[in-house]
Amino acid sequence: VTAAPTPLPTMNVREFINTIALEDGTEFNDPNSYQSRALRWLEGNPNANTYSSNQLTQRYALRCIYESTSGDGWTINTGWTSPTTEECDWFGIVCNAQKRIQRLEL
Repeated sequence: VTAAPTPLPTMNVREFINTIALEDGTEFNDPNSYQSRALRWLEGNPNANTYSSNQLTQRYALRCIYESTSGDGWTINTGWTSPTTEECDWFGIVCNAQKRIQRLEL
């Protein structure tokens, strides 16, 4: 039996990400920080408010990796720049049947 995804609480994307932010949201004070860039990318996703809290957390964490390691310069970054492609379909992401990330193979 597979548990249903946890729906995103009735809050917007920014409010939710603030609940998991490493520095209580102060990292978003700098608009050029990798966290701010990742949050803007996520907020620009037309589907973001439909994601489960797990999916939103995964996407934010992965985008932070992408932004902090100059992902635009990666040799292969297929899927990482598409706001609507599921993260389990991004290059180098390995997920289980419940669509939870198991490992990165970059």
